[in-house]
Amino acid sequence: MNTISIVAVGGAIVVMCSRRLRGKRNTDASQSVERVASPYLPAIAFLTLWILIILIAPFAYSCIGVPMFVARYAMVSSCAIYLLVAAGLDALIRRHGAVMLALLPIVLLSALGLIKYYGEDSKPHWRDAAAYVDANAQSGDLVLISRPLILPVLFDYYSHRGDLIKLGITDPLAR
Repeated sequence: MNTISIVAVGGAIVVMCSRRLRGKRNTDASQSVERVASPYLPAIAFLTLWILIILIAPFAYSCIGVPMFVARYAMVSSCAIYLLVAAGLDALIRRHGAVMLALLPIVLLSALGLIKYYGEDSKPHWRDAAAYVDANAQSGDLVLISRPLILPVLFDYYSHRGDLIKLGITDPLAR
């Protein structure tokens, strides 16, 4: 699951259980109708602000202005997401046990995606590519790499030939 879907699922669970998390209405006839504050409200507000400031604000700014959001930055807010999801699931189980059966297909479908994700090798084969070039290239051959930022990091790390001319090029259609 990617970061946005984790936030969406956690937010949906929290919204579904918002009445339980915000507190119950006091409907006693002798008192006016008012909400009784939940003891979890400050924690939920803190966790929500944590997600908004660290995760959603840079993502929104990246969509509008300069791209600055990288998905791995979401790890900082993952604790808040997991705690909100846990609070939502706890409230959901206490309030509607049958709704948990409705969430079972979502969990199973996510597990199928994880089996595919962890079962297949999805890494680029830079070691094999560099070994092939090292074995078949002659001295002074030009090696073009389509991603210039990868050249010093990955290809030069795996390639053991210093006599090749290595050049990173950019895609002219990407401009």
